[in-house]
Amino acid sequence: MREEECDLAEKDEILRQYSEDFEDNFRIWHARSENGKTGNFHIHKVFEITFILTPGAECQIDNLTIEPKAGSLLIFNDMDLHRVRCPADLPYERYVMYFTPECIEKLCTEQTDLLRCFFSRTTPETAYLPLSVSEAKRVREYMDKAIEYSDSLTDYGSDLLRRCAVCELLIYLNKIFFAHYPIDMPRRHADYRRAYTAMRYIHENLGEDLTLESISAKMFVSKNHFCKLFSDIVGCTPMKYVRQCRIMKAKEYLCNGFSVDDTCRLTGFNNLSHFSYIFKKETGLSPKKYAEEQKQ
Repeated sequence: MREEECDLAEKDEILRQYSEDFEDNFRIWHARSENGKTGNFHIHKVFEITFILTPGAECQIDNLTIEPKAGSLLIFNDMDLHRVRCPADLPYERYVMYFTPECIEKLCTEQTDLLRCFFSRTTPETAYLPLSVSEAKRVREYMDKAIEYSDSLTDYGSDLLRRCAVCELLIYLNKIFFAHYPIDMPRRHADYRRAYTAMRYIHENLGEDLTLESISAKMFVSKNHFCKLFSDIVGCTPMKYVRQCRIMKAKEYLCNGFSVDDTCRLTGFNNLSHFSYIFKKETGLSPKKYAEEQKQ
């Protein structure tokens, strides 16, 4: 076997061991852990809503630590490096819903984008959404309804009723999210979708040789037009975004015990000295020092 093939086989094995498996495109459940929860840092390809019912939990998103109150929401997209923990001497009760973006996109319309609050997550802080008592009560009602129909999908009409419950939940979630975080969103729906498609392509190919030319070609637009479109909507150039995503993914691997060499290869840097230079420039720490601090 050639050296390149060995490297690819090793890379695939590393990714296989680490990747999260999701059996469905959509799932929602009510969970209670009597002895807290220990979570590792991770990023997954699904979007997630966690509705916290009990106090005492701690959420870390990249370098930000949040102590979510009971009756609050955590909203994660497929770019959020995060973990949720709860002390072992405390119960941890929550609702969890996860889904692929493609699953919900089928329910969206030109006027109503149910994924809007996930796409407009501008800072780690916006993953946390505190709720009033009445808001928390309403969110719980929608989630209970979705669970009820999910548990009886063999009944006539239950699949459509579940979709209705999920639509109601996401419509309400977007309303309270943008009331709490008044973020201005672009109105050019087609450009917005194209930018998001590019973002997903970048995420799924971080270990490959990504260039402005290769990404714009996948979007079937000129590189100059794509660069302006992407920058207007995302707020940074495509290649800066690639670098940010690679650094975020590198943090994820290092937090979970991957070596610096493997992390360098898996995130598409390939050159170890260049990787170390960029990582330290972005985080203030060398990859090795960052991994050591995470172990502590």
